Amino acid sequence: MKLEDFVKGRIEVPTCLDGDAYTVAGEALVSEKPKQKSVYGVAFRTSPKDAPELKDFCYDDRMVFFGLSDYIRTHLTKPITTEQVDAAEKFMSSAHAFGGALNFDRMIWDRVISEYDGYLPIKIEALPEGSTFYPNEIPVQVTSLDKGFGEIAALVEAHLLGMVSVASTRATMERHLLERMKEYAREDDLDATDSDILFRAQLMVHDFGMRSSSVAEESEVLGKAHLLSFPGTDTFSAAYQAWVQNDYQRVGSSVLALAHRTVQGAETQRAAFQKIRSAAGAGGIASYVADCYDFHAATRDELVPMAIEASKTDKGIIVDRPDSGDYLENVMFVLDSARDAGLYTTQKNGRLAMTHLRYIQGDSMNWKKMKKVLDTQIERGYSPVNCGIFGVGGWMRNTPTRDTLSVAYKLMAKGDEEEPVVKLSDTRIKISVSGPVEVLRGQGADEPSVVMQYERGHNGINALQVYYDGSAGGMEKFKEPCIEKFSLLQYRAIHEFDQSPATRCVLSEEIIRIQNETMAKHGREIRDYTY
Repeated sequence: MKLEDFVKGRIEVPTCLDGDAYTVAGEALVSEKPKQKSVYGVAFRTSPKDAPELKDFCYDDRMVFFGLSDYIRTHLTKPITTEQVDAAEKFMSSAHAFGGALNFDRMIWDRVISEYDGYLPIKIEALPEGSTFYPNEIPVQVTSLDKGFGEIAALVEAHLLGMVSVASTRATMERHLLERMKEYAREDDLDATDSDILFRAQLMVHDFGMRSSSVAEESEVLGKAHLLSFPGTDTFSAAYQAWVQNDYQRVGSSVLALAHRTVQGAETQRAAFQKIRSAAGAGGIASYVADCYDFHAATRDELVPMAIEASKTDKGIIVDRPDSGDYLENVMFVLDSARDAGLYTTQKNGRLAMTHLRYIQGDSMNWKKMKKVLDTQIERGYSPVNCGIFGVGGWMRNTPTRDTLSVAYKLMAKGDEEEPVVKLSDTRIKISVSGPVEVLRGQGADEPSVVMQYERGHNGINALQVYYDGSAGGMEKFKEPCIEKFSLLQYRAIHEFDQSPATRCVLSEEIIRIQNETMAKHGREIRDYTY
C-alpha cells in the first residue's frame, strides 16, 4: 500500500464483495428458480424469556425492532461503480485456497450498473423501528427485483443480519430492563402517575458502553438502541446521531463527571473535587469518581462535607462514584453516610430518599448486581429509585449477539411464482418460515400474526413497510421509514411495548401446513423433534 492510499482513510469494500464468501461466489451454485427471484426473511427464533443470557430479567416474548435504517444508510446509499467491479473481479481471481478461482459473475454486476444505476435491485420491507415483535415473526423481508437477481438478495445477509440482530437484541434487553425498573418505582410509590413512574425508571440506567465497543459504528448503533428506553448516556457519538435524526432536538444527555485521570492529574483529590463543583455551578449535578486513593475516606472526608454545604442552600447534588471494591458495600456506605449526615427526606412509606448526596455505581454492573443493590436498599429502609443510579457498560455491549436470540436469514420463496420453501433441521427451533408473508397487527393475540401474502380472511393490517426499493428513481429508493424522527422510535419502543400482549399466536395454519408438508416429503413429522 502506498502512503497516499493510506491517508484516504478506511478501505472501502466494493458492494459486490460485501458479504460472505459463499454468497459472493454463489451465482455459480444457485438453481434457476431462486436465481430468477428470491424472497428472504429474518427471524428471531428464541424468546428473550428463554434466552440463557436474558431470562433472569426478560419475563415474556416481546422484542423491540431496531437497526435497519442504520444498515441501509451505511451500506446501500452509495452506488457500485465499474471501477469497483473491476477491483472485485481482480480480487476474486486469487481469493481461493485450492482448485481454482472462485466464481464471480461480472455480467450480473454490469447489469446492476446499467439497469439500476449501481444500486442493488432488491426491495426491503420491515416493521417500523421501535416496534414490538415476537419469536418467529418476520420483522424484515428482502425480495429480489427483476429476473436473474435472486442471489443479490442473499448477498446482503451478513451485514443486515448482524446489525439488525444485535441492535434489536440490545433494544430488547433495555426495554425489559426498563420494565424491571418501573416495577421498583411502582412498588416504591403506589400513588404515582404512570408518567412519574416512567420518568423515575428511565433515570436508573446510564450508558457507559462506548469503550466496550470494537468500532465506532458499533458504539453508535448500540448507543442509539439504549436511547430508545433510557435517556442517560455517555456515548455521545450515538447521542449526536440520534440528535440529528431527531431534527436537532435533545435525545440523550449526561452530566459533568470526573475521570480517574482528572483526579490523578490534580495537585490533590480535594482540588479535583472543588474544581468540578465549581464547574457544575451552585445548582448543578456532577459525578465524583472517589476510588483513586481511598474511596471511604474520599466519601467521608470530602464528599459528605460538600453535600452538607450544598444542602444549606438546597442547591446542587454530589454524585459519589465508586469504581472498585465491593459494589454493594460501596453503595450502602454512600447511603449510610448520607443518612448519618441528615442528607435525606422520608417518603410516605417510611423509606429514605437521598437529597444532596447520591451514588452512581458503574463497576461492571449487570442485572444480577443491580437487583442485589435495589433489594438491599429496600431491606435497609431506602428507596430503590430515589437514591442513585447505575452506569452500565460491558454487560450491555457483550451480551447482545446474533446468537442471543438465535437470529437467522433464510430463503422463504423462490421463482417468479414465489414458491414457498422451508428449511428443516434436527433442531425444531431452526425450522424456517415459508413466504412471502405479511405481519399483521390490529387483531387479537390469539390470531396468527404471520400469514402468507395470498391468505385472506384475517382481520389485521400488514405492518411491514418498504424501507428500500431499488427499482425507484434517485432518492425515492429510500422510503419514509428510513428517516423517521428518533422521538417517534422512542415512543413506539415505550408505548407499543406496553400495549402489546406478553405472547401471541404467530404462524398461520397455512404456514404450518407448508412446514408439515415439507416434513412429510422428507419422511419426517413434528413429533420427531425432541428439542
